[in-house]
Amino acid sequence: MDDPLIYGLLFFLLLLFLTLKSAFSYINQLQLELDKSKANYHSHILNFIGKRTTEFSITINTYLFIVLTALILSVKADFLVLFHSLSYPLFNLLFVVILGILIFPGLVIFPKTLGEYFSNEIINFSAIPLMIFYILLFPFTKLISLISITSQIIHKNNVKEELKTDFDRDDLNRLVFDSQKHIEDKEGINSEVKLFKNALEFSQVKIRECMIPRTEITAVELNEINQEVKSIFIETGYSKILVYKESIENIIGYMKSKSLFVSDSDYKNNIKDIKYFPESMPANKLLRYFIRTGQNIAVVVDEFGGTSGIVTIEDILEEIFGEIQDEHDTDDLFEKKLSEKDFVFAGRLEIDYINDKYHLNIPTNEEYETIAGFILYHTESLPKANDQIIIDPYNIRILKVSDTRLELLKLELTSNQT
Repeated sequence: MDDPLIYGLLFFLLLLFLTLKSAFSYINQLQLELDKSKANYHSHILNFIGKRTTEFSITINTYLFIVLTALILSVKADFLVLFHSLSYPLFNLLFVVILGILIFPGLVIFPKTLGEYFSNEIINFSAIPLMIFYILLFPFTKLISLISITSQIIHKNNVKEELKTDFDRDDLNRLVFDSQKHIEDKEGINSEVKLFKNALEFSQVKIRECMIPRTEITAVELNEINQEVKSIFIETGYSKILVYKESIENIIGYMKSKSLFVSDSDYKNNIKDIKYFPESMPANKLLRYFIRTGQNIAVVVDEFGGTSGIVTIEDILEEIFGEIQDEHDTDDLFEKKLSEKDFVFAGRLEIDYINDKYHLNIPTNEEYETIAGFILYHTESLPKANDQIIIDPYNIRILKVSDTRLELLKLELTSNQT
């Protein structure tokens, strides 16, 4: 075959069908369903393809076999003319080596990568050519499809001719990822996509990631409730105050602010029961408990039974919907960007929030959730005001501390992390 145009056409068709084959392997079925729902002629073609994925896969593989066979025979015929002086075994070896070097990198790796990352775009773009290819081979494709279905029935396998519509987590994650990768400005990703992403990840969230830490619990000792609880309600503005017996390790319940107005002068009679849950428990399981029982606050304990903190229904919902201002959220969650490399943060700010907003790439760990927790994880003790702490590549100066927690800090980047 001396015509280079014929070779070019065969190589193009081979590249096309290899890419289509890869695209069908990596197609995001949920995205395909969404594309099918659009009211245009293109959606009708996608709907037809979606209902006959087996037949279209057979069509692509058939054309791939035809083109690959034609290309190999043509190249081999021309090679026989060029290398006629070589022995047949040596010629075959040379032919396989040259063909492998020529085809594998360019016509296998490239189409596979292209089909994997742009599967749905390729199917959408190629919908009309796919229909033409399908019609040309329809009788043969239908016959092979029927043989395949019959074989599956004989072997008692479940047969599903149509595209499955029960989508799994991978389909949903890919849909979110695909919607993000086309947006150059990551901060411009709309809130609906973020909400969808949070909902997908919610099943992996543990209670420890939602809770208000032990050091920030406001509570009253049982024997002092009649003397102090009223002033605590007034000072904090909270609607609920936890009640403990002897130590915070033994929280026995909580009291509502409206109990101050009942006729009973002994506030101990108005204490509500409270449940304990391990910090490793999935947050979605606790949310179901809150909804089922009508409760909205619980105590979180560590593996040794000690009090780790408390969690409310608002804290759990924040993992999906983002920040919800409630009575336990103080106004001192200060944050300020002084320059491209200098920041001031309240210790209670969560690392995920800081990384998402300022792109500081602060390492995350199951042992801590906040910037204060990150510092304490490395120092293993509560630093003092004006202490200088270096956690490469961050230079941290402590601005304010209380008796039990790190309140305010200044963070300086010592290298380009943003």
